[in-house]
Amino acid sequence: MREIRIPDEYSGSEPSVFLAGGAGGRHNWRKDFALMVSDTPWILLNPLTRSGWGKDNNSLVRRTRWERQHLDHATVQLFWFPAGQPCMVSLYELGACSTANRPIIAGVEKGYAKRDEVLVQMQLGRPEVNVVASLAELAEQLRSFGLTDERSAT
Repeated sequence: MREIRIPDEYSGSEPSVFLAGGAGGRHNWRKDFALMVSDTPWILLNPLTRSGWGKDNNSLVRRTRWERQHLDHATVQLFWFPAGQPCMVSLYELGACSTANRPIIAGVEKGYAKRDEVLVQMQLGRPEVNVVASLAELAEQLRSFGLTDERSAT
């Protein structure tokens, strides 16, 4: 496993997963997830910025461009909606990715304010996606993802 974070670029062909979801909050779920899949060949595309990245409007545009480019390039798009965070951009990204027929794995923590809405929307729009309730289940889905058939998510 290797991790790519803003502003580093990734355009390789190794299996990659974009880590979409809440930022901040009570703990760093991306760090926990990375530990869970550290023994896999996956490249983690992490939209969290490295220290020293600016917070002005220009950096917002660059960050958004990076996220969009890497989300589109990823083999799998992973979404995690933790309790206590609104995740508005991630909700938008999930909607956009859901209509693109790209591989998605998704999880919604119990207590997430829009949990039922995410579950219903995914059931209606992408019923083949098994939305789970824990990071451990997300990690298991990524481990089980068929790298030889990159067009079907578990």
